[in-house]
Amino acid sequence: MVGITEGAAEQRDNFLRYYKKFDRPQAGQRFLKSIRDAVSSIQQNPTSGRTHPNTYPEVEAYGYLWIKVHIYWISWRIIDGIPVITNVLWDRADIPNVTITDDI
Repeated sequence: MVGITEGAAEQRDNFLRYYKKFDRPQAGQRFLKSIRDAVSSIQQNPTSGRTHPNTYPEVEAYGYLWIKVHIYWISWRIIDGIPVITNVLWDRADIPNVTITDDI
């Protein structure tokens, strides 16, 4: 089981609304596959993520683990023994300025 914070769920839903608004069903499907792949990887080894996305060492201070799947960075934290997704971000986003840090 992998949980998701309200903020990360909102980020996920924003991607889906964007892909629907611009009639990009294949992008939406690829996005959902990316989320499923990330959840599968997190379930298999919940402590194996990176400490920060490639060029953003400053977000290491938040204590999240990160995985990149396709064009998305997904972060999570272990809470009461359960991995909980905290962010779902596009890899070209200004990650230090859009990372949710207070949603837990």
